[in-house]
Amino acid sequence: PAKLKNYQDAMENLTIAKRPLTNNTEIENKHKKTANVLFLQGICAYSLGRNSKAIELLTESLSCYPQSHETYYVRGLASIKSPHNKKGILDLNKSLALNNRFFQAYLARAAYYC
Repeated sequence: PAKLKNYQDAMENLTIAKRPLTNNTEIENKHKKTANVLFLQGICAYSLGRNSKAIELLTESLSCYPQSHETYYVRGLASIKSPHNKKGILDLNKSLALNNRFFQAYLARAAYYC
């Protein structure tokens, strides 16, 4: 219960943190910062078991910064736990295509296939 509250508090703070970024004039930095906030919100949603919300936030994050192997990895984990679990494997594969040394993605793929 205490950990659940921490994730909920984190989601609220991340929502507030995202607001000023919409007025940032440096487009590239804005996209990376926005992607990072969305990524963190996605992790919180995933940790709370809200996989659909996590997938939505992580997809939005990837639209801002598609080079993030970690975002594909977390979205893959959330997708594997959803009815669209085959999309999760594609995300894990994309994560590895972006960073072939990201061992967590290998472990997640192995767990899926077992």
